[in-house]
Amino acid sequence: MKRSILFIAFFALFCGCGGGSNIKSDTLLRSSATPKPQWVDNMGAMKRPGAMSFTGRSSGAGSERDAIELATRNAFSNLSNYFGVSVKSDMISSERESDGVYSYSIGIESKITGAAISVKRYNIDATYTEQWNRGRREYDAAILLTVPDIEMVRIKAEVEGAVSWAVMPRENVVRSNSKVFIQELARRRGVNFRQTDIELPDILNHSDIFNTYQTAFLLVIKCDIGEPQEYHGEWYVSITTTVEFTSLIENRIVDTWKIEERGGAFDPERAIDNGMKQTFKKLISKL
Repeated sequence: MKRSILFIAFFALFCGCGGGSNIKSDTLLRSSATPKPQWVDNMGAMKRPGAMSFTGRSSGAGSERDAIELATRNAFSNLSNYFGVSVKSDMISSERESDGVYSYSIGIESKITGAAISVKRYNIDATYTEQWNRGRREYDAAILLTVPDIEMVRIKAEVEGAVSWAVMPRENVVRSNSKVFIQELARRRGVNFRQTDIELPDILNHSDIFNTYQTAFLLVIKCDIGEPQEYHGEWYVSITTTVEFTSLIENRIVDTWKIEERGGAFDPERAIDNGMKQTFKKLISKL
């Protein structure tokens, strides 16, 4: 009798497992496209005319919507990796702009302002999803993120902390002393100055500077050198120096310094040189 009961129980269990109504684990239930698009399996960045593309992927999400959002964050994480910064997907955050479009912070901060670097110009060109049974219903997704070249240039300039610089007037005594200040500023803040100074146009347009020199910031050093005056055989000169650090991306001044100094020597040129050295020594102390 016991054998008969065991046989019946085994037979019922066998039939229950093999019945057509049950879905096996790791079974693809449906996909959004057949066959699967080739771009889904692409690795790394893909160059396209006027843009770069990145594939983002996710697996095991509880809903299709969550799967797509996770894949989107993974794509922006891959964008960060492209610039040599390893950022996990969970460090990517989004923010809704005033026009309703989302910008994505890619987990990297500006070396100058400390603000999060965001991607505002992009397209989600394609989306692919799969629904699976893996003991429970799960969703996988892939998205194709495309970023225009001009936006890639902007992100690169911000990530590198690229800075153009200009001095006024463009005299040797101003330029040579400015370089000492710039070298110290670069060392302390980890920014990258272009090797040579630029000549500013009469009408300053931040967009033009960015497009021409592909830098995220502009440092302008203005020195107002007074007329040397002689007192009892010694020469003196008053120098007023203003330094402005401007974000070309945000179109705002992020830092400014002003120093008023007096230089003295037994000839006019040395008086100016001494005044400039004292000026930039004070500027460095303010960093």
